[in-house]
Amino acid sequence: MSEERRRSPASEVAEGWCERCSRLARAQRCPSCGGRLLPTSPRDGEEATEEAVKAPWHFKVLLVGTVLYLVYRFIWFIFWLFHRAWHG
Repeated sequence: MSEERRRSPASEVAEGWCERCSRLARAQRCPSCGGRLLPTSPRDGEEATEEAVKAPWHFKVLLVGTVLYLVYRFIWFIFWLFHRAWHG
């Protein structure tokens, strides 16, 4: 049997990503909003293109806040160590 006959019709529909709903769907259009799906992988014969994806702003804010908090806790740990060493 040729490979074309072995493929089922369901396997020909690739997974896609809906930008509006932020979810994966296995159809031509998003089942929730009806929007067009972006391909998640290149089709046969197409070359994959790597696009730089930037982190969202709220992730960066969370990261900066976490680093500042850890620095703050480290400074207080140093003070605590000196306090314990001097006062027993």
